[in-house]
Amino acid sequence: MTKKFCKLLFFVSLLILLSACLEMGTQNTTSEDFHRIDYEARIFLNDGLSKEQHEILKSEIFAISYVADVRLVTPDEALADLGALFGSDLFNDFQGADNPLAYAFYVRLENIPCVNLGVVANQLEALFGVMHVDVSLICLYCLAGSFEDTNEN
Repeated sequence: MTKKFCKLLFFVSLLILLSACLEMGTQNTTSEDFHRIDYEARIFLNDGLSKEQHEILKSEIFAISYVADVRLVTPDEALADLGALFGSDLFNDFQGADNPLAYAFYVRLENIPCVNLGVVANQLEALFGVMHVDVSLICLYCLAGSFEDTNEN
């Protein structure tokens, strides 16, 4: 991997971690509903999909249980978000054709039981055109909740 790509991969990972932490901090949970959460998963797409394939994929994602909203994010939008978060001068080398980010769908999952996250992630990953589904941080959040519930007894 090139040095530029490794640097960008680090920043993207940091952004995902930061957004998950912010998301977790704003959740209102009680002991009764701790294992039901709202979360925004990120679905990274394969290169070369057409606009029509994006629309078909979006409708297939909406058909999955617990999906409340789906938003397509272009590589340029993702890079602009990273620039706003970390300072735009860090990403000047990645503009235009040098942008290594993929198209992605940001998928809002609502009131999903933690035990169903794996099932939903598998359904999303099985769709044509999906490269990767990122729900790993929220799985850690659910696991931490399981430990918290165990310690309360």
